[in-house]
Formats: sequence, structure tokens, C-alpha cells
Amino acid sequence: RLPEECAKLWRGNPGVDVVGYIEQITPLFERCRLSIAPLRYGAGIKGKIGTSLCHGVPCVATLLAAEGMGLTDQENIMLGADPAAFAAAIVAAYQDEMLWNKLSKNGLSLFEEQYSLRRGLQRLKDLIDDLAALA
Repeated sequence: RLPEECAKLWRGNPGVDVVGYIEQITPLFERCRLSIAPLRYGAGIKGKIGTSLCHGVPCVATLLAAEGMGLTDQENIMLGADPAAFAAAIVAAYQDEMLWNKLSKNGLSLFEEQYSLRRGLQRLKDLIDDLAALA
């Protein structure tokens, strides 16, 4: 549940929906043009980014948020190194239709190639094959 003090910060702002916990996220992503991941710390694959990419929704992220995921600025994600660059990346991705389409297509492709269930099963198979070869 979203704490009320957090909800109050955003409630009433045009274009901002304060929704809190969502049981099924796909319907929400079907309404979204962008997602943002303004993370200041974290490690490994960031679920916020992966979830956005697998729905074909471009993501604007901090450098730290995208770290270690094999993402490329302005190809499959938009990156912002500081608050001004982050804001500019949001505006560019939102307003530029060609950029949005490229980010959507390339982000979805990268997700499928690197993080999909199919890719995970292939990695598991390769690991088992490598272990079998050692025996």
C-alpha cells in the first residue's frame, strides 16, 4: 500500500496518477507512454527497467539504474546523468515520435534477446551442457 504522505505529494498534479500497488501491471503499461527509473542506488538487473522494456514502453533512467544491463543511451533507453539531463531525456523521449518508436522497438528486442524466459532457459541448458561436458 502506498503511504498517504507519498500519495499527497503527487495527488492533484495533471498527468500524474497515484495508483500504489497494482495486481496486474500490463493494463497500466498499455496506458503509459514512458516509464522513469530515477534510481540513486541499486545493483544488478533493475526490475523497473526490465518490466518497462518487456511491455515496449521506453524508459528514462539514471546511469546507475541502467548499470550492468547492456543498455545503450538513445538506442534502447534514455539516460540522464544529472537532473537537467534526466528531464531533457524525458521530454525528448515523450515528444519525438521517431525516437520513441526506436526506443520501444529496440528495448523490447534487447529484453527478448537478454532477459526473456526463452533466453533464461537457453542459458540454463548451456550451463547444464557445460557441466555435463566436465563429467
